[in-house]
Order: sequence, then C-alpha cells, then structure tokens
Amino acid sequence: MRAKKQTATDFEPAPDRIKTSFGTLEFEGGSFPTEASVQKIYDEMDLQRATQAYMDFFPALSLYGIVKSQIRDFGFKSGSDVALVDFSGTWIVLKQKDGTIATLFENWVLGRAAEDKKPRWSVLRNGLHWGDPRSEDEVRDEGPESD
Repeated sequence: MRAKKQTATDFEPAPDRIKTSFGTLEFEGGSFPTEASVQKIYDEMDLQRATQAYMDFFPALSLYGIVKSQIRDFGFKSGSDVALVDFSGTWIVLKQKDGTIATLFENWVLGRAAEDKKPRWSVLRNGLHWGDPRSEDEVRDEGPESD
C-alpha cells in the first residue's frame, strides 16, 4: 500500500517539546533546537561514546581478569599449564611495558588525544547563522568546504 503524498496544506511541524530518556528537548522558530537542547544532545553523544569505549575494552579486561585469577587461584606459572594464559599474560605485560595499554586508556577512555576540529560547513550555522557565536561577517565569508 502506497502512503499518501504530503502537501503543504497537511504538513505538521515537529512538536515544540520532545521527551527523551536524557531530558526534554525544546524547539523554537520552526523546529530549531534551543541551545539547551543542543547541549543535552551533545552530552548524550559524549555518554554514548564513553559507554562504547568501555564496551570495546571489556573483552580485553575480562581476559586480563581471567589470566590474573588463574595465576592467583590455580597457581599457573607457565605455558605448560595453560598456553593461552601464558601467551595472554606475556602479551599484556609487554603491552604494559611499551606503553600501549596506557596510551589506549588515555586516548579512548580519558579522551586526552581528542582534537578540536573546525566544524564542518552547516546550513544552520553558516547559511542561516543560527547558533554561531562569531560575527555575521566572519560566517558570511565562509563557504562550503570540500572534504
């Protein structure tokens, strides 16, 4: 079954408020988000990125915990006991010594290597000059960037 085509006469704009799990988003002037709503969305994106980083590292930390508990509880000392335990334990020690684990933790969990990048060209910011703290002359001089 084909949906009815929407026309200007039956167009309904987005509501002024939308309740989400991370707060109520408010819109103004034809469905543009308020600055507070934009901040809530960015905060939610940050939380989602941190959660994803945690989930990405969980298997490695789980393996590390298994290795440490087998050494502690079962007295495994070498590859003759369990080859995987010896291999993974050695790998973890080597990665700790060369700084790989510390670097990955700082970059992905603490976000220390994050760069501030110039925002991409946007219709809202550069075209309509909404939400941009710079003067209109600075924004007007910019055009679409090529990626």
